[in-house]
Amino acid sequence: MYKKQFFYLISLFLLLNISTYAHVDLTYPEGGETFYSGDTVTITWVQVQAHDIQNWELYYSPDGGDTWEEISVNIAVSLREYIWVVPDEEITMGRIRVVQNNSDTDYQDVSTNIKIVRITGINEFDNNSLSVNSITNYPNPFLKSTTLSFTLVEKEQVSLTLFQPNGAKLASLIQKEMPKGDHQIEWLPYHSSSGIHFAVLKVGNRTKTIKLHYLGP
Repeated sequence: MYKKQFFYLISLFLLLNISTYAHVDLTYPEGGETFYSGDTVTITWVQVQAHDIQNWELYYSPDGGDTWEEISVNIAVSLREYIWVVPDEEITMGRIRVVQNNSDTDYQDVSTNIKIVRITGINEFDNNSLSVNSITNYPNPFLKSTTLSFTLVEKEQVSLTLFQPNGAKLASLIQKEMPKGDHQIEWLPYHSSSGIHFAVLKVGNRTKTIKLHYLGP
């Protein structure tokens, strides 16, 4: 009889443990990645099992999960990604946690350790990476359109994505391999409201973000 009770308790524990972490899956970063201070990282996750979700919450730990710092706690239910600016610190045991905040119970997923390297100057970037100050837009602020300009030091795979202030993706302007040199692309915000937007340029595994100030309706 005691053996049956023991196996029942073990099974109940495993069931509860699985249910705690099985309803949301953090897809990036998962752990093992290296980021540079000031980089922008698109944190992504998926909902594995539907619930009465109130919102999403994101947290960052610099010490392997011993302490947690708030990234954002009011992320819209419909979103599954968030633009995070990597903090200015040197760590080897950083972690990201996403929480599915339901009406009665929280479910979460946590990455394994990520590494952050502090960047103190442009010379620390190698010649195959994105120049730190190479993306701009003009005019800024703008009323009807703005032109984004950037420079590649060699042929690279490039993505240029626009985001709303709440982290929702607005538009994908570029997603292809591009030659070295200077590049420009015009953005006309036909379906956007006025305010601050973010342009995220990703070249290889490096990213750079700038703010776009739209004065339109």
